[in-house]
Amino acid sequence: MPLKIGAQFGSSQLISNDGGTEIYTVDIDNDGDNDILKVDTFATAWHENDGLGNFGPEQIITDDRGWASAYYGDLDGDGDVDIITILDDMIMGDDYKNIAWFENLDGAGNFGAQHFVANSIYLIGRTVVTADFDGDGDLDVLSGSHTNLFWYENTDGLGNFGPKKVITTNVAVVREVFAADIDNDGDMDVLASSIQDDKLIWHENMDGQGNFGPQHIIATNLGEVWSIFAADLNSDGSIDVLTGAWNSGEVAWFENQNGLGSFGPKQIIDPNAIGVSKVYAKDLDLDGDMDVLSASLRPASQGKNVWYENLNGEGNFSDEKIISESEITGMTLIAADLDGDLDADVAVAGVNGLEWFENLHTLSIPENIVSDISITPNPVQKTLHLTYPKQIEISSIVIYDALGRIIITKPFTKDYLNLSELTKGMYIIKFITNLGNSSKKIIKS
Repeated sequence: MPLKIGAQFGSSQLISNDGGTEIYTVDIDNDGDNDILKVDTFATAWHENDGLGNFGPEQIITDDRGWASAYYGDLDGDGDVDIITILDDMIMGDDYKNIAWFENLDGAGNFGAQHFVANSIYLIGRTVVTADFDGDGDLDVLSGSHTNLFWYENTDGLGNFGPKKVITTNVAVVREVFAADIDNDGDMDVLASSIQDDKLIWHENMDGQGNFGPQHIIATNLGEVWSIFAADLNSDGSIDVLTGAWNSGEVAWFENQNGLGSFGPKQIIDPNAIGVSKVYAKDLDLDGDMDVLSASLRPASQGKNVWYENLNGEGNFSDEKIISESEITGMTLIAADLDGDLDADVAVAGVNGLEWFENLHTLSIPENIVSDISITPNPVQKTLHLTYPKQIEISSIVIYDALGRIIITKPFTKDYLNLSELTKGMYIIKFITNLGNSSKKIIKS
């Protein structure tokens, strides 16, 4: 019988009492696991992950006063993750902003001095992302302001940027931008929310070289969309758009009806997410489709982080399922594998702290039997011993490394495994049985 894997989250695991307004998961120190990048008004910093979800202290990238926005990417083409952020112009004052990036000097998360992308962008918005807009293989920079949506070309692939290239001036306070292939032609288009004129828009990359076409309005009068995300929400192979509207309190999505950027009407997932500030999409229950997450402040003194199950893979969503409610959370969240077990955990942040929640799974009855496979010792040096109920027949095993790559597949013939050939590190062993599959995390010492 087919197995149903659900998502159920454990208790809070505190990372820091210092919160954030944006967080991202990315391998900053190049050790194969997801670290956490966070940004708030006064600093951009990161926390190192040991691969099991144990995070180190805050490591400051820059403590220049910012404007609650940062992103990441290999900007200088040396194979590691650099950080880009928006900072106040200390001479011109708060109304002016600079976009700057910081080089990961050694690939281990030690960052150098700031490199300016652009100086004194008047009243810049709260958003910056990286993507290859001109098809030359390096990462460019996309951002927006009170009156402009624009990008900067990485002219040499080494992090030297050209002048501002305006996509449109027909915006009023760009809240968030997103780069995605909306029309399925193989290049990066631009999606944006413009909150003062209350519209959701996209611009086509006409030639794959960063020459953008006229504005396409997806929807208007949405109630101040603070957060957008692009993903295939109905499993038809095209990119749909997910939104979270602060004033109206609606989490909603718009179907890309023809895969070319013609969007259908608003489909409301949650009408009561008052103060929603972040939306995200990820397959949380491992059923092959995209579920939806949201972070909101309801009431303003308490954060609420929830997810909505994609019930049939076609964009029909469940009622909210609570991940957490606390004073710490409710400003922003993200989903990624934080403990090396190949499912998506959830990290959340607010003004009072940063924490994460393990995805524990909700198992069906057959899976609960399969989950009774036990392994000892762990950590293991050479021989891993197995015990399990007599109903279980293990036919083979698959071993994955920390990046999810298959490194060993072989039949199972004995009640132990010789793992001496593995190098030190974290691995996942999947057991293929007559009652379904079960995965265990091991540490090779």
